Amino acid sequence: MGICIYYQGSLNDPSRSGEALQDIRSFCESVGWPCKDFSEVYSGVAISTQEERDNPRKQEADPDEEPWPERPEGSYGPMFRIRRKRPPTLLEETVSGVYACPPNSESVRLVFDKTGRLVNYLDIPTDCVLNALPDTVHYFAFKHFVKICGDPVEHVAVCLLLKMLRDKHMSDLKVSDDTNFWNTWDFEELSSSHAQMGALIGAVQKSFESGALLKALGVDVGEGKLKLLDTKLPGMVREKPKAATARVH
Repeated sequence: MGICIYYQGSLNDPSRSGEALQDIRSFCESVGWPCKDFSEVYSGVAISTQEERDNPRKQEADPDEEPWPERPEGSYGPMFRIRRKRPPTLLEETVSGVYACPPNSESVRLVFDKTGRLVNYLDIPTDCVLNALPDTVHYFAFKHFVKICGDPVEHVAVCLLLKMLRDKHMSDLKVSDDTNFWNTWDFEELSSSHAQMGALIGAVQKSFESGALLKALGVDVGEGKLKLLDTKLPGMVREKPKAATARVH
């Protein structure tokens, strides 16, 4: 069981992607996270799921949309399809970026296409594709999210990494947090949310009391409110004294 943080956006300037990636690496180094470079060439088509397309509003807006073909007998799980009336365009691109790897959560995938947009393609088995194209790789563009598995301190760190990217490189970065911590920056409430979602109480209490990672980040959570103490993180600005107990926006 875990709590998810969802994120999507594009670099302000794709030509400066190297600077963004270096800031991510520097962040990971400052908190002791592994950081793995990633590069991949995608060649095929990106398609939609039945769940996305079977939407009454979309059908009303596009009355000529062809109906879904019958699911093959004996097939289970999510199905994808190629629309014969509107076949997808060929996907030919190289993406590159990094995976930030917190020890107590899934990796944070930060991989960009040539336009600077965060992308996450996954190969789909042909037998899961209705109207599959012969000799073609089919991809699905998944949404970006990371699951935090039991540690509110790691949750804070992931949010600070995303905040650094939004402030320095991705002004349109959209973040959605299951706990709403991204909007409140209330650590006490965050810890409670992790406990309620089935996280191990002992681990939560231990991470809250030790605060080793938060100290490395230059962060204090006195009285349950997040405060930036210094400028160890790329792109961060220390809170003014009068805002010491205020929430970070």
